[in-house]
Amino acid sequence: MLAPTRELCTQIEDTLKGLLRGLPHARTALVMGGMPAPPQLHRLRQAVQVVVATPGRLDALRRAHDDIAAQLANVSLVVLDEVDDMLADGLEREVRPPQRLAPRHRAATHRSI
Repeated sequence: MLAPTRELCTQIEDTLKGLLRGLPHARTALVMGGMPAPPQLHRLRQAVQVVVATPGRLDALRRAHDDIAAQLANVSLVVLDEVDDMLADGLEREVRPPQRLAPRHRAATHRSI
């Protein structure tokens, strides 16, 4: 799940943790700039079910670490929260690669509510 700001990513992950509580082996990874990358890399290398990230940090880690790029190739769903804001902020270059990870057999839609 990609969101444009660290604050929104933190809120999303907090909500997801509450929703996933009690489900065995349900893990999240929070990946965003302004935080040290090594703990984020460690978490991504574990078996996580949901990655919540800012597009810039996820793209940087994907480009710098082949193992992270390989793991992201197994993504089954990509959610872009506030995609209109991300594109308006000039983040199209960072948003496009993760969006391409979505399964080819599924349609993609963009909505703003």
